[in-house]
Amino acid sequence: MTNYLITMLLGIIFSITFHLSRGMQQQGIKTLTYIKEKFQGKTPQLAWKEGKPKIYFSGIILSNSGIIWVVLAGRFAPASYFTSMYGLGLLVMMWYSNIILKERINRSEHLGAFILIIGTILIGLEGIFQPELNYTNIRREAVWWIVIGFTAVSLPILILIRNHSNLVMKSLVFGIFTGGMVSFDPIFKNIGQNLNQHSGLLPASISGWTIFLLSLVFTTAAFGVTQWGFSKNMRAALFVPIHNSLYISFPIFVQLAALPGYRITLLTVCGILLILSGNLIMELNEMKYVCQQY
Repeated sequence: MTNYLITMLLGIIFSITFHLSRGMQQQGIKTLTYIKEKFQGKTPQLAWKEGKPKIYFSGIILSNSGIIWVVLAGRFAPASYFTSMYGLGLLVMMWYSNIILKERINRSEHLGAFILIIGTILIGLEGIFQPELNYTNIRREAVWWIVIGFTAVSLPILILIRNHSNLVMKSLVFGIFTGGMVSFDPIFKNIGQNLNQHSGLLPASISGWTIFLLSLVFTTAAFGVTQWGFSKNMRAALFVPIHNSLYISFPIFVQLAALPGYRITLLTVCGILLILSGNLIMELNEMKYVCQQY
C-alpha cells in the first residue's frame, strides 16, 4: 500500500506544479506579446517588466519539471495511480485564478472540486486492496496493439475533422487524441524502467532506454497537435475536460488489458467516475456557453 500512496503523492505534486505553471503562464502571457513585437521590429506597447517575465518563465520551468515526478512515480506503482491524481491540480488552478488573477469562481466549479476530491479519496482507498504490482510483467505486445489501434482510429478522424466548421466536434476529437497520446507517456516510461525483470529509477538496458525515450514521442505529438488544434480555433472549455478525462482513465484500460494481476474494483469504477464527473462539472458553464455559440 505504501508504494501506491507514494505514487499518488507524486501524481498530486505533478498535477499541482503543472496547473500552477499554467496559471503563471497565463499571468505573464503578455511577455510573449512583448517578445513578438520586438522580433517584428515594433515598439512594444508595454514595458518588459509589465509583462511579468519572471512569473512567465518560472511557469515554463515548472511545467517542464513534470518528467521528474513521472520517473519517480514509475518506480513504485502502476501509472494509473499517478495519472488518477491529475484532476486535483485543477483545485490549485481554481485558487490561483481566484486569488491571483482575480477571476470569479462559480458554484459549478466548487461542486466539481468537491466531487473530484471524493473520487480521489476512493482511488486512494482502492490501492489498499490491490496486490503489489509493477510493469515488469506487462504484456508489451498488448500495449503496442492498443497504441496502434487507438492511433489508427483517432488520427484519421482528426485529419478529417481538422477543418470542420463545427468547433464543438473539432474540440472533442482533438481532446480525445491528445489525451490518449499523453496518457501513453507514463506507461512507456514505466515499461522502460521495469523491462526484463529490472525495477529501478532508470532503465538498465538499451532496449529499456529505447522504450523509455519513446515516451517523448507521445508527449511531443500531444503538444504539437494541441497547438495545431488551437490554430484551428478549437475551444479550450471543451478540449480540456476531454483531454484530462482520457489522460486520467486510459491507463486503467491499458493496465486492465496488459498488466497481469491488475484488476478493477467497485471503488475503482466509482472513484474514476467521480473524478471524471468533477472534472467536467468544473468546466460546465464554459462548456454550455461554447455549445450555445455553435
